[in-house]
Amino acid sequence: MPNKWLIVKIENFLKKEKKMNKIYLIILSTSAIFMILFVQSSFALEKTDIVVQADYNGDGKAEKAIWRPSNGTWYIFSGKQLQIVQWGLKGDIPVPADYDGDGADEICIWRPSEGNWYISLENRSWVEKGNDYKIEQWGLNGDIPVPADYDGDGNDEICIWRPSEGNWYISLANRSWTNKGNDYQIEQWGLFGDIPVPADYDGDGSDEICIWRPSEGNWYISLANRSWSNKGSDYQVEQWGINGDKPIPADYDGDQKDEICIWRPSEGKWYISLANRSWNNKGNDYQIVKWGNQIFKPVPADYRGDGITDIAAMLYTTGTWHIYGNILLP
Repeated sequence: MPNKWLIVKIENFLKKEKKMNKIYLIILSTSAIFMILFVQSSFALEKTDIVVQADYNGDGKAEKAIWRPSNGTWYIFSGKQLQIVQWGLKGDIPVPADYDGDGADEICIWRPSEGNWYISLENRSWVEKGNDYKIEQWGLNGDIPVPADYDGDGNDEICIWRPSEGNWYISLANRSWTNKGNDYQIEQWGLFGDIPVPADYDGDGSDEICIWRPSEGNWYISLANRSWSNKGSDYQVEQWGINGDKPIPADYDGDQKDEICIWRPSEGKWYISLANRSWNNKGNDYQIVKWGNQIFKPVPADYRGDGITDIAAMLYTTGTWHIYGNILLP
């Protein structure tokens, strides 16, 4: 059993937090608190709400957040504060990312009907709404927006993957925001029916182009962006997952490499492959964690700010975030 002092401290914490209209469930081990369940937001969720967890204030911790298509509003929970920002219209797709390299993820929507990216840079101060933004035309209706840092410059690039062609159209214009159309990369990688899952699988600081093929369970990782000239000569194929799984790559062990991972809704299990530590111990190094079920949505992110992605799931029916923590915890 945990020590009595720890239980008393937690009871006092709960009394304070109850006044904030938040409920916490804390589970104890003999040595530490290792799981926290953040329970109630101050308003009811809508079925169409989209989870958009990201680090909006640049403090190194991901904020719990949702975007509401019905009114184009972002609800961002930062500590004990709720930030509400109207940005976007019904039919838009939210794509938060760090487009300017300032260490904070920007609020952004991509509008399929126009192909425009509306990037709000207001989170620099949260007070200059409407005065600091960027609009970039990139993509067509039917494309899938996949922003990521493909060139390792610290800025997330605007990018779309076109299922009908399998092409990745990567705009590198945000290097200066002035050379739009003159600096881009087109890479053919994937087939119709694939799911794009860019991430930094090799830990070189650049996100790799990657698709997961549900029909096979294969991850096709292109490492060509190391030089952009060896396309097809440098890639990795890893079998991980089955049809119906949800691919959610992230750095689950803090080694600066994003791990291949799938979440299986039918079981509520996270299957994390750690094989990219050496790429040669496939099947011998993995982690399986039971967290969530079919009515949950996986929402992994670094909520603690320790550089390790936490396993987490959200329950829409109650507006709750269930944060397991990371696989390195006791």
